[in-house]
Amino acid sequence: MINEALEAFKSLIDKNGDSIIIDSYIPKDGTYRLIELTEDSYKIIKTLDIKNDKKNKTVIGSEDEYYKYICQLDYYSKLIDMNKPVDSSKIIHTNNYMSLAVKKENLLNKISDEVYKSYYEILRNPLKKYGKKPKTKQIYISEEKVIGIPQIDLINKIESIVLLRNIWSDIDLTGKDYLKIFFVLNDKQKTLDLYKKENNRYIIPNIYNNNDFNIVDENQIIGFPNNNIGLNSKKPYLEHKTRKISTPYLVNQKDILLHAKLFDYLMTVVSSGNYHVYIGNGKIEYYDNKSKPKYFSSAYYIRLRKGKNEAEIQYSEALPEYKPELDKKFKLKNYMCVDENKSYIEYGKNLSELWELKYLIDRVFFEGKLENNIDTDPKDISFLNDSIKKYFLEARNSLAEWFYAGSKNNAVNVLEDVTLKIIKVSISKNFILSAKEQFNLRWSLIEYFYPDRRIGESMNKIVEDLREHINAPKEKNWDFNSDKEYSFAVGQAVYYLISLSKGNSKAESAINPFLNASKDEVIKKLIRQMYKKYNYLIEANNGSRINKLLSHIMLYEPEKVYKEELMAGFVSNSLIYEKGSKEKSEEI
Repeated sequence: MINEALEAFKSLIDKNGDSIIIDSYIPKDGTYRLIELTEDSYKIIKTLDIKNDKKNKTVIGSEDEYYKYICQLDYYSKLIDMNKPVDSSKIIHTNNYMSLAVKKENLLNKISDEVYKSYYEILRNPLKKYGKKPKTKQIYISEEKVIGIPQIDLINKIESIVLLRNIWSDIDLTGKDYLKIFFVLNDKQKTLDLYKKENNRYIIPNIYNNNDFNIVDENQIIGFPNNNIGLNSKKPYLEHKTRKISTPYLVNQKDILLHAKLFDYLMTVVSSGNYHVYIGNGKIEYYDNKSKPKYFSSAYYIRLRKGKNEAEIQYSEALPEYKPELDKKFKLKNYMCVDENKSYIEYGKNLSELWELKYLIDRVFFEGKLENNIDTDPKDISFLNDSIKKYFLEARNSLAEWFYAGSKNNAVNVLEDVTLKIIKVSISKNFILSAKEQFNLRWSLIEYFYPDRRIGESMNKIVEDLREHINAPKEKNWDFNSDKEYSFAVGQAVYYLISLSKGNSKAESAINPFLNASKDEVIKKLIRQMYKKYNYLIEANNGSRINKLLSHIMLYEPEKVYKEELMAGFVSNSLIYEKGSKEKSEEI
């Protein structure tokens, strides 16, 4: 997959150069200052505060005329990651002598003259850093032959300016964001060329994960990339121990630069709130969580998450085809007879777009949280109920595979499992309307995926059978047609008995024992207890619906109690209270 991404990305780089990265590059929050070096001293030419406003998806400071220039300088000055600093104390976060990036709080508390002096000494003589590592030293010396030695006089001049500590004296340093200083020449292009050259001086020796893994093949260095995977003494399980070369894969020096730029590009993509990337036909397209992908054929899908220092690939898949349209239309059916005037969703409409179904599932089962939290750290996601959050986390990866990659098999299985658990939570919290809506969507989805499994229609048949039974003349003998009808009847009986309670928070404590009971004898025991508690409110009439229902429940011995039917019976419209030929007082 990476090779295909590199191929597509190479065509973009060949056409647009680094601008494809820099045009979308977002610097870290902080104060940025441009200082022009003059013959004898320096002058401040721009100070700009930059902040990424994630809520409004805007970058404060991006309208300034110097913003793009600052993005270019910042991009060519950044560290690969904090494990590969120039400054061994990891306080200075830049890679060349023309730039200086420090957290503001460190300028006041941690940084000393010795830190600055050590930083510039390494930049004057990089072999002081690489000399004890033979393979890294070899790489650096080869690169130095191409770009030349560092400009000692220029480094000395910049160091002397920094050590005066007055180039930031008028800036508020109380924040936790960055102060970044960029020294520039009076010629913009010469400045950029110098930054690029010094960036290469840092990048080339550090671009591989670990130069100890490098090998020389046909006079070129090949090694293990640094992006999205680590390989060190603490992670020996990542090595292929049975192979002559134990590293998972190797990339030559020419391709490794493209590899690194690809991940720089992906970082700009995910930093802009785009987590879904499609690669195909020499193109790379990306979408945020709210945007509907278009049709793709023979493409690769990548789901990203913004890590601390890089774009992390969370999931990838080869897509023979991705279709935003459903294979067949989906219809949400009102099996639970919800009053559609009180419903927040629309019944009976044919949905033809996958995105419409995504929205419906998200809203009905997951509080609308899927849209913005596909890869959010669990601790940063808030739900009204922690159990729903748990089930959301169980389902979200499979759902993302379905909605963004078209792979629905896992989603089908996960949805069938978690939706019933979510309905149980809704019932236990007495959210009866929500439970009805959830049953309707659950059964409609199951029928959509498995046309032979018409649970909603089967439930309607159970309702009709039970209605006929409890409304039959008292002299007529009858029995439940199935364990599922029995289970539904238990739910109806429990709802009726709970309805007799005068308490305000009655459902959760009363229904949970039935939902959690694993044996029928426990269910019958619970019904007896509830009946004893409320029987003074029930008329002694053997022909009443509730007495017929309870007596048949107590006599019936099921092989299995079906929890789904029990829960459906509890939330369905009460057959006991249903108006008929008799008055309600006679019926109960």
